[in-house]
Amino acid sequence: GLEERLEKFIASHKGTSAAILGEMALMQRYFDKDDKAKAEAAASRFLAAHPDHFFSAQVRMDYGALLEWAGKPAEAAALYEKVLRSERDYLHAEARLGIARCLEMAGKPEEAKAKYQEIIASRNDNRSVTQRVLSMASFRLMALREGNLGVAPGTIGAAGNTGK
Repeated sequence: GLEERLEKFIASHKGTSAAILGEMALMQRYFDKDDKAKAEAAASRFLAAHPDHFFSAQVRMDYGALLEWAGKPAEAAALYEKVLRSERDYLHAEARLGIARCLEMAGKPEEAKAKYQEIIASRNDNRSVTQRVLSMASFRLMALREGNLGVAPGTIGAAGNTGK
């Protein structure tokens, strides 16, 4: 199948930008097929091989989402923190949003509220705060203020959603 062809392509172009794009395509393929174990393994391999590559910040974001779905908020938050330390500032608001979700999942609603408030407050000074990020932060902050500590069904961190 496609996965095998991508693996062969990556192997035959090892050390080139084409191989890196092949790795990204393979990882996306696993995401698309909802094969979380293989997507997680591909993301881990990519980051081990290319920790400072231009695409590493995006891979960390995707890998973090997988870890959230798997109920591993501390591991996901660590990846998001690395994104915040990267030069890819266009991902910083998304990373802060991920950290806030992880704080919620870890049972730290006050810290999560503070992180959501930080995102909302920075909306005028930070180009990475898109309308989607602002809406998600506002929604979660409102839910936490109202005592609705559960996450909306079907979203990352939803009660009972272990990502399996």
